[in-house]
Amino acid sequence: MKNINWPDHILNFVAVILGVSMAFYINEYSEEKRLNNERSLIVNSFLEELRNDRAVYTDYQIPNNKNRISSLDKAIIASETDADSMSFYVRKGLGFTSYTPQNVTFNSVTSSGKLDLIDDFNLRKSISQYHSIYVPEAKYRGEGQVDFYNSQIIPWLLKNSKLNDPNYTPEISQEFVNMLILYKFLISNKVRQYEKLVDASLKIEQKLDSLKMELQ
Repeated sequence: MKNINWPDHILNFVAVILGVSMAFYINEYSEEKRLNNERSLIVNSFLEELRNDRAVYTDYQIPNNKNRISSLDKAIIASETDADSMSFYVRKGLGFTSYTPQNVTFNSVTSSGKLDLIDDFNLRKSISQYHSIYVPEAKYRGEGQVDFYNSQIIPWLLKNSKLNDPNYTPEISQEFVNMLILYKFLISNKVRQYEKLVDASLKIEQKLDSLKMELQ
């Protein structure tokens, strides 16, 4: 009967096991590193968009629209006593400036299924709510203001103004004052949504910043 070198066989077996285990470990490490790189790209992309959008709202959109609200308030008050002052403030208050946040990263990661790379369920939920609820609502309110301006205010101005005379002040009517009140309400409604967007985006940014630190 042939003698079997058991120690040699055992060492070879252990070496094979260790080799396979090391290969699995290296593959898992490489895969985790690749996924973390993808996570970092997604997090950085979200952060860049959120910060850019928030800057647009806080630096321009919200202050500008609040100035319009203030001008319309003064126009409505002046409508009772001073047609010239009303006309001045109407010119400052009419028009519109709206902005819809960027959806590029969110649309990309949801269509590719990569949003799940963010392990934090609550963070994923906040991001989804922001882009699926807050952003469309802001867009809807902005469009509502534009629609009212184009369908109600512009026709009234065309009917009651002299476009070739910039100093002409149309006769004040309660109909037009009512339009201004409704228009001011639409702008105020939009600004409230913008402020909600800013608050929500700031909370998401803070969580994304924490995740970014973990991935470094």
